[in-house]
Amino acid sequence: MNTYQKKSKDIYDVIVIGGGPAGVSCAVECKRRGLSVLLIEKKKLGGVCTNVGCIPTKTLKASCEVLQIAREGKYHGIDLDIKNIDTNRFIERAKEVAAEASKQLEDYCNQYNVEIIYGSAKIISKESVEVDQKIFRCRNLVIATGTRPRKLRNISKPDIENMIIYPDEFWSLKEFPKSVVILGGGVIGSEFASLCTTLGITTYVIDTHERILSALDPLASDFLTNSLTTRGCTILTSVKESAITPEGVVVNGTLYRAEKVIVAIGREFVFPEGIENLGLEKNPNGAIKTNEYLETNIPGVYAIGDIANGMYAHVATAHGKHVARLIAGHRDKFKIVTPFVIYTYPEIAATGIKKIEPTDKILFAEFKENSRAMVEARTNGVVEVILDKHGHVKSAIIIGHYAGELISYLCLAILNKLSFRDLCKHQFPHPTYSEIFNSLEKYIKD
Repeated sequence: MNTYQKKSKDIYDVIVIGGGPAGVSCAVECKRRGLSVLLIEKKKLGGVCTNVGCIPTKTLKASCEVLQIAREGKYHGIDLDIKNIDTNRFIERAKEVAAEASKQLEDYCNQYNVEIIYGSAKIISKESVEVDQKIFRCRNLVIATGTRPRKLRNISKPDIENMIIYPDEFWSLKEFPKSVVILGGGVIGSEFASLCTTLGITTYVIDTHERILSALDPLASDFLTNSLTTRGCTILTSVKESAITPEGVVVNGTLYRAEKVIVAIGREFVFPEGIENLGLEKNPNGAIKTNEYLETNIPGVYAIGDIANGMYAHVATAHGKHVARLIAGHRDKFKIVTPFVIYTYPEIAATGIKKIEPTDKILFAEFKENSRAMVEARTNGVVEVILDKHGHVKSAIIIGHYAGELISYLCLAILNKLSFRDLCKHQFPHPTYSEIFNSLEKYIKD
């Protein structure tokens, strides 16, 4: 573990607070560009994503997919009698992969000689940070402290407190519960619903909105709702009041019995101690406000990742690299085409802004039209692409196997202002899922 400490009289070009995807990428890019940098991390490199979020969750999803494939063997003439499922091993493997991913980030930082201090940072001013009663000075300060799960308030009864777990705490369980109620049908709640349902856990989802994934296209909500309910999940929407009891959750007088309640009602920002000393402006949602260069209202102070509304690990990484280049003298506006993926079963991926204009064209195809999907018996999926009046890709949503991989084609098309005809000039190999885009050509006239 690298715990390099500088004398207080020395000044770093950059101090980065937070060693998640944003902070690590920023620190490494700074070093690559010849800047002196100090990275301060409170616990482990990788932040929420690597240690208790994306990586362990997707590892569990991979194990669940193996289980799902085994169950679907009958489509291929393989009828397996699955008697023993070691779910404890599922948790162990998720922890192992997360630990290895964190170690790889530390090795990555060491490869570039990034100086790291593990401890709690306290901001004294925009030019000085305190860690363990030692002062470190800098010319530029980057805040990358991320988010944590939003918690329920005023829960005082021990028997109820013991029932409640938050997404980041799921990996502390010694074994999976036999039944769960998930409060919240957003991205995280939906992912856990998909995982729990696949594991055979009796699962209830309770959401205050009219549909789960309410912030997304209804196409995604309807598709996932059908998938979850078909596999035995119970979804309750438009729930205005609910009460947690030692036996489960009561909704409209009905008790939904469960061993655990997973609270997935959003995330809240984590600010370093002393941040009030900077006088930073914030957005209405509480995130640190930045301009199109990712600069705050205080010269020499930057905010990246979740804390600056970069709510995806890949966006946080792009934030970090951009700010490092900015500090090094490359003054470019931050501009990317952001894909996002929801790792449910099936996967949901989207990009662009879906605001339909009268001159737009909607392209739609189903996975059952795709040869590879038919071969693998994974035809449960759709793709929808919106073109503007010039035939350029404007937005897209893909639901189905490998949706997260396929969406990158459309991000590249949007970024490079390609027409859909240009995209389809690419020769997709046969048979692959990427050929689904060829199925959309029927809507295009020469």
